[in-house]
Amino acid sequence: MSDIKQLQSFINWRDGKYEKYHFDITVTENELGANWKETFMIDEVPKDDAWEVFSTEKKIALEDLYIEHGVTKECTRHYMDITPNLQGDIKRFADKFAHTKHHCTFLKLTPGCCLMWHYDSFSAFVKFQNIDMADYGKVKRAAIMINDWNFGQTIQLGDHVFGHWKKGDVYTWQGDMWHGAGNFGLSNLVCFQVTYLDV
Repeated sequence: MSDIKQLQSFINWRDGKYEKYHFDITVTENELGANWKETFMIDEVPKDDAWEVFSTEKKIALEDLYIEHGVTKECTRHYMDITPNLQGDIKRFADKFAHTKHHCTFLKLTPGCCLMWHYDSFSAFVKFQNIDMADYGKVKRAAIMINDWNFGQTIQLGDHVFGHWKKGDVYTWQGDMWHGAGNFGLSNLVCFQVTYLDV
């Protein structure tokens, strides 16, 4: 496994803090206009583009952890749009972060897949927004749910497990907080994410 210092917060994950609030949206999953790209939590870093930023080491350390524990690549399948075209309600929500350095993505977790227990390495955000290592610990993420909760869907942030969310519910957490999501239901779990740093 990679240097355990990379994963120090693994033993302290219960200390994380989160916020939950609601933001009214009417947009449906089919109206997002997302350009979905199949993504996995293992072998995510492209071999021909190593994302040469300091936070990539953290992502690779997590991949090593999953492999060590027998996690298969296929169970971590999810879909991302990392350069979404924002319109309507989604743009209105994103505009709340206009005063920050921020990056927006869509995420879709299809039936039978999970986002493994992890903390966000923010490699893409660090690369796209040129974030200094000194500011890395201040990065946050907000996720707004596009669909109402359905049976078999769950989100965990630190020691807190969530279900029964409503469309427009927002969860916000600090970047080093361990979290994950599972979909053992029969419908998609879809959210819009904003990664941001107050400057």
